[in-house]
Amino acid sequence: MKSNLGKSAYTSGVGGAIALCVSTVVGLTTLPAQSALLVSSSGDNSIKQYDETTGAYIRDFVTSGSGGLFNPQGLTLGPNGNLFVASGDSVKEYSGTTGEYIKDFAGSGLSDAKGLSFAPDGSLFVVSDFIPGTEQEVAGPNVVSWSSGLLQYDGTTGELIGNIPTGGSGRGLIATGPQPVDVVIGGPDNNLFISSGSARFNSGGIGVYDSTTRAPVGGLPNQVSFLDPGGLAVDDSDIFYTNFSTSVGRADLATGIGDSSFIGSGELNGAEDVTIGSNGNLFVSDFGSDSIKQYDRQTGDFLGDFVASGSGGLSAPTYVTTANVPVPEPSSVLGVLAFGGLFAGGALRRKRGVKLPK
Repeated sequence: MKSNLGKSAYTSGVGGAIALCVSTVVGLTTLPAQSALLVSSSGDNSIKQYDETTGAYIRDFVTSGSGGLFNPQGLTLGPNGNLFVASGDSVKEYSGTTGEYIKDFAGSGLSDAKGLSFAPDGSLFVVSDFIPGTEQEVAGPNVVSWSSGLLQYDGTTGELIGNIPTGGSGRGLIATGPQPVDVVIGGPDNNLFISSGSARFNSGGIGVYDSTTRAPVGGLPNQVSFLDPGGLAVDDSDIFYTNFSTSVGRADLATGIGDSSFIGSGELNGAEDVTIGSNGNLFVSDFGSDSIKQYDRQTGDFLGDFVASGSGGLSAPTYVTTANVPVPEPSSVLGVLAFGGLFAGGALRRKRGVKLPK
């Protein structure tokens, strides 16, 4: 963007000092995006940003309760570069640069939103405990069955455009079937994978759907190891899933063969979600220890607590993702502000002949 500073007579004196100060601060604060970990901190209703190289806390990318954020769950960057977060019965949109609340992007039909993911065509899939239109009275007016699954929204307008019932159901207030937890899109065919956790006497599983047509393409074979899958991550050959909160499983996408306890070390005490970092390692959010743990993606070896327990106020972390977002440098900005303040102050003294307080 071209500057108009040279075109204004007001750039001399006070105006020039202020304009220079503002211009310099903006130039420093509008930094290139850097890879970071964004974590839903459900205990304090915020989204926290951590350096993806060191694990150091950077800031609350979305401050506590911003836009009504409560018990945040799934989160992802959208095609427009903004951050979308599942919260209660809505998906909230925040600036991908500042983290400021923009609007409730989607919510029609949603109930207890959890995982979410954008498809290659730009539409947004969100896990919902309830699919509108699937309720059926089964034993009187107060006992109703329904289906849970995915709701699909237009990625630009937030309009509800479709759904994928996954078969999870409830009667009255009690869920009786496997309940969907997370959704991820990837693999060699850009398929849509849905994890469903166990409920009562029904074991969970991972369903596979065409991300364009929403048609089932068959579940992963040999799903004996998928007893209680939760958070999902996928690469070109394998799918990773949290399992029974104390382990992370891995399965081959082609054969379904894998290990339900691929990761079981590092004192996992409530594994909620898993994501693949830019360094190729796995990052697991651990609800029970308020930390993010790092593992080798090839061997499953524990590499340490990447985000230490409670770092930056992290509390009850649920979902985690990697994202390219700006990293502010407060010390640089403060230095420029101080310099700019002195410069502007000097101009004011010269122009007005008044003494500013020190």
